Amino acid sequence: MNLRGNLVGSGVWSIGIRVVGTGLAFLLTVLLARVMGPESYGVYSFVLSLLILLSIPLQAGLPSLAVREVAKAEIAEDWPVIKGMWFWIVRTILLYSAILAGVLMILDVAGISWLSHERYEVFIIGIFAIPFTGLLISQGAIIRGLGRLVVGIIPDGIVRPVLPLLIIGLTMAFAWRDNITPQYAMIAYVASLVFATLLSGFIIVALMPSTKRELKDCRFDIYNWRRAAYPLTIVGGLQLMYSYSDIIILGLFHGDVEVGIYRAVGQLGTLVIFGLSTINQLLHTQFSKLYFTGDVAKLQKIVTYSSLGILSLALIPSIALVLGGEVVLKLAFGEGYERGALALLILTLGQLANAAFGSVGALLNMTGHERDAMKGMLYSLGINFILAFILIPPFGIEGAALATAISLFLWNGILRYYVRKRLNIESSGLLLVIKGKSIKQ
Repeated sequence: MNLRGNLVGSGVWSIGIRVVGTGLAFLLTVLLARVMGPESYGVYSFVLSLLILLSIPLQAGLPSLAVREVAKAEIAEDWPVIKGMWFWIVRTILLYSAILAGVLMILDVAGISWLSHERYEVFIIGIFAIPFTGLLISQGAIIRGLGRLVVGIIPDGIVRPVLPLLIIGLTMAFAWRDNITPQYAMIAYVASLVFATLLSGFIIVALMPSTKRELKDCRFDIYNWRRAAYPLTIVGGLQLMYSYSDIIILGLFHGDVEVGIYRAVGQLGTLVIFGLSTINQLLHTQFSKLYFTGDVAKLQKIVTYSSLGILSLALIPSIALVLGGEVVLKLAFGEGYERGALALLILTLGQLANAAFGSVGALLNMTGHERDAMKGMLYSLGINFILAFILIPPFGIEGAALATAISLFLWNGILRYYVRKRLNIESSGLLLVIKGKSIKQ
């Protein structure tokens, strides 16, 4: 009971902020989708998905590594390692961004056309989002690793969606609605990333003891960090691909209208796993600390309670989306988006299964078994790509949703197997309840 009370007490503010942040992000999506319409919103969505895929090496592995290593260093109050981790992450992000910019310049000089004119214009603006996305997410992870769960969520969870929402809202208030193009929306997005990144950096400095803020006493463990970051990047990258590769593949075979509708469907689908993403961020540090201190019994309790909480939070939006998907789409996004009702039903069921398995990926990543998570993700993503290229050309958005739903189920099943094998832990509280096992032991 004390454990459950501590979890609820430490997590209530974190979950509250995530609820607000998710609501703001969803409101921004609704606003952009309504103002721009399916076609223009499809252009913006395709480019945004492409930018996120290009930033995978920056936002996939580094944040998970930062949470894990900073959490361990924080226990020993080892500030030189914490500062060294931050400095190394910044340097890595800047180096990758410079290399990527060089490659894109070569393609441009060579006259290689790989995007339509309108998509390319939006992409050139959005390219500046790549380094700031990596910095923002990694710095938020460092803050959470220092034990400041609530503060660590604010820059990315609140500030980032608030600023473009204000920009778009003020533009509409001054009757400049025609100015809200995909290019304009991308400028607002990049501006919000820059501001939120600066804020998160300031928070890290503020959390340091005043005597520990000099960079000269940084300590690095680059070999081991790189060695751990590789599988974490693969795992995190595959998770991002699950979220965005279907939009890219859909955009290759179908027009921007279909992409815009499917993006709206996907945004509603993320409401189902809101609890999963929120509780995972809340418990990353706990998973790492309990495993490395050998308290497996307490780790199982936390996993079980969190799994049941994740599933409970997933059931609420799932019922509404399954029973009234067409109505929800039309009310939220406007005329034309209701065509995605069947795809929404399929994706909702897939995400519900995802929630039912619990925090399988986070458990493996935070306990040093990221290579197992990587293997499971590789298997399931391979199946996802095969299904996507088979189903999307003839079935469009319904094919994309079905490919994603099937691969999500297979991915979670594989990762659950590795969790049981490596940790001797049942990730799904639902399965424990079905088997009639006690969770109070």
